[in-house]
Amino acid sequence: MQDMDSLEILVDGSTDGTAGQVAALADLCILLNVFPENRGACVALNDAIRRSRGRFIGHW
Repeated sequence: MQDMDSLEILVDGSTDGTAGQVAALADLCILLNVFPENRGACVALNDAIRRSRGRFIGHW
């Protein structure tokens, strides 16, 4: 069983305004990281994996 206390969402920034919308949510389950410049999907995913605190990771 999973409750909201055990859910963590990591979001990397993008150029379409996603970062601003995510930051406005102010939800403790959502961790936002925005690189100064686009470093590519692999760098963003590896960074998110390193920052995650969970036991399992799902990606979509």
